[in-house]
Amino acid sequence: MVSYLDGYDAVFLPGKIHGAEHQIYIIYYNPDADNGNGCFEIEVLDAERIVELYEYVDGDAENFFTLLPDWFQGKWYYCDRKCIDFKNYVECYNEADFIIGRDGGMGAELNLIVSSFC
Repeated sequence: MVSYLDGYDAVFLPGKIHGAEHQIYIIYYNPDADNGNGCFEIEVLDAERIVELYEYVDGDAENFFTLLPDWFQGKWYYCDRKCIDFKNYVECYNEADFIIGRDGGMGAELNLIVSSFC
């Protein structure tokens, strides 16, 4: 079992923990955030921009994840330890559809994300 403390991406496909059929959530734990107290960073990715970014980088996983923050600016959320949802993210982390290290690498993560909408 992978721990959320490892900081690996956990990908939740549409509707899994959020109910939106056109969005994917990627959550990961950042131990340095919130002045060293740690928090979850939640990336909310919509289908249209995922496909556009994938085509823009010609399917290159490293470029995709490098450019992801810029393409989804304003769609990043944070959940610190004081947040009511923090415990929920801890509990559902291992129920993700994909976790880096458990289910494959960066290329496999990108393939899962893109195939969810194509």
